[in-house]
Amino acid sequence: MKFTSLLLLAAATEAARDTLANAGYHVNSACNSLTNKVKWDVGKTGRGMTYIKYCKYQPWLGTYTHCVKQFEHEEHVQDQAFDFLIKNCDNVDIHFNHEQLHSFAENASNYINHDANFTAINRAPVEFNHSAYDLSYRSGKEFKWQLDSGTYFGSGLVAWFGLVILTGATINFAYKAFPQAVFGLTQRPVKTFRQWFSLPATFGHKHSAPLDFKVIQMATPTRVQSFVVFVYIALNIIFMCICYDLFTPNDSFKTKADQLARYVSDRSGIMAFTQLPLIFLFAGRNNIMMWITGWSFDTFNVYHRWVSRMMTAHAIIHSVGYTVIGARRGALGVYYSRTYWRWGVVATILCSFICIQSIYFLRHRWYDAFLFIHIVFAVMFVVGCWWHCEDLGWMQWVYASIALWCFDRLMRFVRIGWSGKSTGEAQIVGREARIVRIEVDYSQRWKFFPGAHVYLHCLKGTRKPWESHPFTIYQSPEAVANNKITFLIKCYDGMTNSLFDYLDKNGKCNLPVLMDGPYGSQHPVHKYNTSILVAGGIGITATYAYAQDSIQRGLKQHIVFIWVVSDDEYLKWFSQELAFLQTAENIEVRLYLTRQLSRNGGTTTLSEKNVGVQETVVNTSSSDEASDKASDALSLSSLGSVQVTYGGRPDLCEEIPNIVSQAAGTTSVMVCGPPIMNDDTRKAVALSLDYTNKRVDYFEEAFAW
Repeated sequence: MKFTSLLLLAAATEAARDTLANAGYHVNSACNSLTNKVKWDVGKTGRGMTYIKYCKYQPWLGTYTHCVKQFEHEEHVQDQAFDFLIKNCDNVDIHFNHEQLHSFAENASNYINHDANFTAINRAPVEFNHSAYDLSYRSGKEFKWQLDSGTYFGSGLVAWFGLVILTGATINFAYKAFPQAVFGLTQRPVKTFRQWFSLPATFGHKHSAPLDFKVIQMATPTRVQSFVVFVYIALNIIFMCICYDLFTPNDSFKTKADQLARYVSDRSGIMAFTQLPLIFLFAGRNNIMMWITGWSFDTFNVYHRWVSRMMTAHAIIHSVGYTVIGARRGALGVYYSRTYWRWGVVATILCSFICIQSIYFLRHRWYDAFLFIHIVFAVMFVVGCWWHCEDLGWMQWVYASIALWCFDRLMRFVRIGWSGKSTGEAQIVGREARIVRIEVDYSQRWKFFPGAHVYLHCLKGTRKPWESHPFTIYQSPEAVANNKITFLIKCYDGMTNSLFDYLDKNGKCNLPVLMDGPYGSQHPVHKYNTSILVAGGIGITATYAYAQDSIQRGLKQHIVFIWVVSDDEYLKWFSQELAFLQTAENIEVRLYLTRQLSRNGGTTTLSEKNVGVQETVVNTSSSDEASDKASDALSLSSLGSVQVTYGGRPDLCEEIPNIVSQAAGTTSVMVCGPPIMNDDTRKAVALSLDYTNKRVDYFEEAFAW
């Protein structure tokens, strides 16, 4: 927490240090601007050559120092102004001190040309009138303010997320330290707020499942997330539209249009840089803010995408603005010859392309390609930012971003090293569903907890061992006995497809693995009187870990364990875990088989006429008829008493409110399953608030890119 916070604070502090109201700066700017309007007998002063000649030229030095002392009477402010000249002359290996500069001013007063012609070459110090100085001072001060405003407003955007994270951290702390106080928040205004604001998706009830507009698919945030994003976007727009003091005459610009174009371009560019640390912080696996708030990677990924989009919008405004300025001046060719300009163009193009290739359809359809391109282009973008700003300033934001990225990458290696190289016993346990089980004998340097996930590297059996994928971990009964951890992996394409093909060819084998983790946080479901755990398919790994934890703690809370699967093949490779759940009298297991049962090794297939939504309680210790049915339907005599529904999915919006209405005390609902199931459960919890006067909370285990 301290490291990340200090990085952001240091970036903002360093940016503000030279941009705070500094009278000496404005005096220096005004006198510098005036002296540079005079034609001096120094020949041409090309780019980068000005101070090499001016710091050696007494008429210029006398004019500048006399101007400072003429219009500023506070000696400490005069010295502040002189500090800028001393620094600039130091850069060309010409050195002065305050006493020397004061003496230059005194000496210049003896040679002042009060009627100098600025259009002719001058060889003596000149004096400026008050009106010229006042205009130069005001113009320079406004120009400086406009540069500073980008830092101020950009820091304000960072502060908004600081406030959001502080709120999340406070709520997370309250859940852990004062759960009873949270459980007491069941008043009607609180329920209404939760039903209509904190629980639902932004539109309808789709959050995990994307909104599909045929051509475009879009992931939808929750309403809380949308509120955070909406305020953030609104602040961006407001900050770009306020605080412009446009006036003529202006010592720096001919017209108000010129002023506005420059001010908007500068502010947008600087605001873009201030958002870089947030982008890298929110994208990292080792984002300490996830631990502080208890929020998921999914939540921070939402904010990562929207901050990136707004940063890109600012970069485009900045680039277009300066292109217009260059075109109006007829100087685009000159500008493009400058290194910082070219790299700025490169950075803008790269971040624009990154946003385009990050749309939902592309990143989900070709995720591996998306990730590779995303990382490569992000690195190139940072390089572009570096070369764009190396001479211009604002590098503190780039430094902070690089530091956050390096910290995240370093911590990944630290976690892998701490976990150590491990061996996993891998085998295919569900051929039709393409399920692989890996029992890993790990270092035990960290403790397993419900809600944990790791990024798994398989050093054998995959084409790219450097790739990793996040998988929820749990402990099967066998793993508990042997101090191991368990992975259940549903294989799709990429790394998992290679793993499945390897095991399909070679059979059960030992795989060397590396683990980056654990990540995640444990939801406080054990603190509720009733816990409803809902899982779909492979999501059972997350909900089982919580049920197992409750049993191991010896808790007496009532647990309703709902698992929806396509067929009985799932039940076979999870039979030990289901049998373990049945050892606890306080756990009620409800299974839903949505398709007909498989015919495998003597197991009967549910006939077509019997496939329907019918609820059957299977109890292996009851009558012979029930026993025979259990054997035929499940081939899992160890299950004990399990409620099974064949051929249909649960109506969660009916079932969960019914359970809540009958529950004694507080209720937690946790889900891990397909996107549609997660969204249905979220909707069901919102509906459930009307069925009880006790606290009902929703927790979701989901990993979205």
